[in-house]
Parts: sequence; structure tokens; C-alpha cells
Amino acid sequence: MKVGYLDCFSGISGDMLMGALADAGASTKGMQDAVAGLGVAGLRLDFERVVKSGISALKAEVAVETDETPPHRLPQVLELIERSELGPAEKATAASVFRALAHAEARVHGTDVENVHFHEVGAFDAVADVVGTVAGFADLRLDMLWCSAVPAPCGETSTEHGTLPLPAPAALELLRGFEIRPTTCRRELVTPTGAALARTLSDPSDGWPCMTVERIGYGAGAMDLEHANVLRLVLGTAPDPAAEGYSGPPLVMVETNVDDMNPEWIAHLESKLLGLGALDLAVDQVLMKKGRPGLRLSVLVDEASLAGVAEALFRETTTLGVRFHRVGRLTLRREVRRVETGFGTVDVKVGYLDGEPVNAAPEYESCRKVAEEAGVPLKQVYREALARCRDAAS
Repeated sequence: MKVGYLDCFSGISGDMLMGALADAGASTKGMQDAVAGLGVAGLRLDFERVVKSGISALKAEVAVETDETPPHRLPQVLELIERSELGPAEKATAASVFRALAHAEARVHGTDVENVHFHEVGAFDAVADVVGTVAGFADLRLDMLWCSAVPAPCGETSTEHGTLPLPAPAALELLRGFEIRPTTCRRELVTPTGAALARTLSDPSDGWPCMTVERIGYGAGAMDLEHANVLRLVLGTAPDPAAEGYSGPPLVMVETNVDDMNPEWIAHLESKLLGLGALDLAVDQVLMKKGRPGLRLSVLVDEASLAGVAEALFRETTTLGVRFHRVGRLTLRREVRRVETGFGTVDVKVGYLDGEPVNAAPEYESCRKVAEEAGVPLKQVYREALARCRDAAS
């Protein structure tokens, strides 16, 4: 599949992303047509080849020469996007970017989304940044785009609200779930528009993805800094898990060690965590500090279930802290088959790879119920269910 990686070592903004997309092969004409398609006289997008700290990069420049009043509220921006010449999918994506911006601004300023007044991100150049980026992204036809950790500068920035800390509050709000790293730079490296585009178009990554590199694009920022002020976009190919018969969204592994908890609580804890969305739970015996025997609780969850599972671990165990890290997971495509045994009907879970069944496992609860009703050993039901499933597949 076609993939991309945004290497935001110097941050991200709308113009930097447009430049990186164009330098990596996106149609500059398509991006310019998207901006012109907004129907605002005197609004245009230009590209210029520049050098930043020895790196050749494309600088995207939006020119605004119009007397029209720019949109400053979400309904006005959405109306401008809707009447543009973007395709339906690109219109929806551009609208999603501004909705994300509006929600972030509303949370920061304590107001409703409809009442948010866009300042720096409401002018025509910001709208042009978004529609130009969306058009360039659509032209590349990527299956997946990841985003690196982004720098969190120190210092302040001046806005219509007054002096605000960096990262700008709206930008930081949009980066929830993204990794940030400290930097000594005191300039605004991540703009709200850039953060909204990253959030809408990409998924956060804690490192370089596995890919075969094919093209590299550099988008130049407006500032001249001590380091190369460019955004790097790396394009390539990666194996498509779905095409191989398995798939796996990123998950989170939550762990904690305890040495003062009654082990009898584990069964209750397992039931509680599974009810909160835990996908798997493992308990290992470990040797902790000072030679004390203990237990390691490892819980596999999706991102949405992380907070609830962590709270349950605090409430239901004796731990004072939990740790977590994101993990990848590949799973076979599965289906449940109902097979008839001599003792009753049993559910069997079958896993497929490239359309071929490679694994089968009778469901425990189904086997247990049939074994109890028939008065036979559980293993006998299990073996016959597996044999019948294999016979049906052959």
C-alpha cells in the first residue's frame, strides 16, 4: 500500500505541508486550482524553490489581494468550502479540518463551536492552506499517513487574545494523542492550522514506519532558524496487512506490578477489565525489588478504553501507578462456525490467511455447556468439534 510519513522535526504549518506535498510529487496545478476554486478574487497560490540551511525545499505562498471580508466563524468557512470547486470527498475533509479547529478553540475559550471566532486561522490564507493541502493529499492517493512527534517550543506568541504560551493553546489541544518533544526554540513551530491538518489527515506514530522509501519532499517554513526550517514528507510502499488476510489497528499495552495484593482478586479484576473493553489480560509472576515476589498485570486495550482500564486498575488493585505503551497487532480474519457433534452444537472460531483457514479453536463456553448437558468430559467435546470443523473444511 502507498504510505507517507510526516517528519515534523521543525514543526508543521499549512504552507509547509503544501510545499512538502508538492515537492513529493503532488500536482501543483491541482492545488492551485483548488485555491482558485474558492471563488475569491485576488486569492492565489504560488510555489517557489528555496534553500533552508542547505536543504532545497518548495515554499508555498498564498497571496491575498481582495476586498472581500474573510470568514471568521465556522458556518461561514463551511459555506465557503461547500460552494468551492473541490470534489465531495475533498470538501468533507476540508470541513473536518475546520471543525477540528473550531472544537479546539471552543474548548480553549470555553464557548460553543458555533460561537468560536477564528482569528489567525479564519482568514482567506488559512482556508487556502487547508483546501490546497487537501487537494495535494488527494492527488497522492495515500492509503496511510503517519506523523512523527512534533516539537513543543518554549516562549510566547502574540494573538488577538493577547500574549499566549507556546505551543499555542488551540494547537496543543489539537495534538491530544500525538507525541510532543521539548525544544529550546522560542518560535511558533506548530500552528493551529498545521496541527488541525496533521490531526485530520494523519495518525500519530512513535517512530519511523516500516516502508520502502520512494520519494521525499521538503516544504519550507517562512522563518529562518538556526536549524533547517522545513517539513519532510517521505513517501513509499508498505505491506498491506489486509491484503495478506490479517489486520491490526494500533493498540495500547497497560501494565503494573504489585507485590501486596490478594491473588484471589484477579478473577474479579479480569471480569471488570473485560467489561471495560480490555481485549486480553495476562498475569505473570515476577521478582520485584528487594527480592519480593509479585505479579505483573498486562492488559491489552484500544486507545478509547485506556482511561477506563487505568482507572479500574487504580480502584481494584493496590498499585500506585501504571505504565503503558502503544503496540502493533496483527490478527487473522475470523469467523465463527457452528458444527454439529454427537453431543450437541458447538461454536468454533476459524482464522483465515489469504482466504485459507489456518487455525481453528472451539469456543470454551460453548464446549463447557455441551459437555455438562451431555455428561461427558470437556476434552472429548473439544476434540470432536475440532475434527468436525476440519472435515467440513476439507
